[in-house]
Amino acid sequence: MSSTLREATPDTVGVEPRADEGGLTPTPPGIGRAAVRGVLWSYAAFVGSKLALFASTVVLARLLAPDDFGVMSLSLAIMTYVDALNDFGIGQAIIYLDRDDETTASTAFVMTMATGIAAAAVVAFSAAPMARLFNEPDLVPIMRILALSYVLVSLSAVHSARLRRMMNFRRRVVPELAKSAVKAVVSVGFAAAGFGVWSLVWGQLAGVAVSTIVYWKALPWRPRWNFDRDTARQILTYGGGMMLVTFLAVVARDVDYLIVGQRLGAAELGRYTLGFRLPDLVLMGVTYAVSEAFFPALSRLRAGGTALRSTYLRAVSALALVTAPLGVGIAVIAQDFVHVAYGERWATTAPVLSLISLYFIAQSIVFVAGDVYKALGRQRILWIITAARLVVTVVVLLLVADRGIVAVAAAQTALVGAGCVVQLAIAARLIGAGVRPLLNALRPAAVGVAVLVPAAMGTHALLEGAAPALRLTLVTLAGGAAYLVTVYFSGRVIVDELRATLRRRPVVV
Repeated sequence: MSSTLREATPDTVGVEPRADEGGLTPTPPGIGRAAVRGVLWSYAAFVGSKLALFASTVVLARLLAPDDFGVMSLSLAIMTYVDALNDFGIGQAIIYLDRDDETTASTAFVMTMATGIAAAAVVAFSAAPMARLFNEPDLVPIMRILALSYVLVSLSAVHSARLRRMMNFRRRVVPELAKSAVKAVVSVGFAAAGFGVWSLVWGQLAGVAVSTIVYWKALPWRPRWNFDRDTARQILTYGGGMMLVTFLAVVARDVDYLIVGQRLGAAELGRYTLGFRLPDLVLMGVTYAVSEAFFPALSRLRAGGTALRSTYLRAVSALALVTAPLGVGIAVIAQDFVHVAYGERWATTAPVLSLISLYFIAQSIVFVAGDVYKALGRQRILWIITAARLVVTVVVLLLVADRGIVAVAAAQTALVGAGCVVQLAIAARLIGAGVRPLLNALRPAAVGVAVLVPAAMGTHALLEGAAPALRLTLVTLAGGAAYLVTVYFSGRVIVDELRATLRRRPVVV
């Protein structure tokens, strides 16, 4: 291991934890506390960065045309597929492997640099064919400039992965915030100066460059140019499987962008894309934070048993408790929000926003199920599920795309909802949890949402003639208050468990 940082280790090595009242063994305190704190730090980083980007989006929506957003979204969607292959699962392999020494880290660094340069070359050479396919000539220079981001990201990929493995999420906050803040400032500045879609391009590159520099400061480890073949083989054995999973997942997740862009044009793609911004901020922020912290924790508990089962069920319960009300709440206020934040020319984004908010609820809950498969080394299950989802998604979206972006959003929501049920059932079976414990984990969120909906919609009906900004504020407050009061009684146990985990003292052996 590098002499600059110590790996975080459980505080209770050699101690068998006692079963709780429900018959489930608590997560070992050291891992549980690190995971919960990791969630808080990861969420702080994600929300802080997304708030900066969201604020810039509100400004950019009034400075740029839908076509600008559409062309940039199309470029990033195409590049995301290459990015999934570029990573090659190296970052996740670093987290999964049982060792984190100088040889492993330096070997991984050499590998990420090689894949980053290769990815940049692939994107640069494929820009012209992609421009012809989508009938968007502007894609050529944009994609070729953005290709530089692969090289920049590869410089800090190992630093980021090692911080996650050590469960030192606090040090990841500043690089992530710096990336988003710089991206927002540069994009708005160039847009105000009249650079159009290029304001988004330069903002993207500037953010990635600054993030790379700050990651090197956050982790004072410097790679050595040595390469160990046995270590590389171990990384590729796990990482190669995860690369395929990631690639299939990215294609399944973003194929709607390609279909909308190809069938309906850049302007409609811009409106469709904007429907993702708010739920991505408030829902996936929680989800990514939980996933980033719990994948390392679950990997350490992968021997199985009740500790793994308890950790998974508590993660699902806490996640649903946050994402379910946020998603439903956004669906209720979507029309007023779009009117107030983006303006009338984005009106057709409102129904997309409502549907995608529900889509993200299912997406967030199933995210942790994927972490279970990865932690247990069962990537094959993810391959099968993701490949099946991709085939079904492409077929369905091709059938409904000509009906417009609302039809595409509705189809996506239905497909993800069905997939969520399947994945939760498989994950529960893998860890030995039945249907009843899973339903019990989701019950507090369901009860809270059942109270939130009539409170929010009733308030909206009473304020039908009010100004959109006032109605938006009061409906949000009414729905939020109703939910919080309900959860105080129905989900208080979960909150108390998280607080107890954070306060629990290490067991000294």
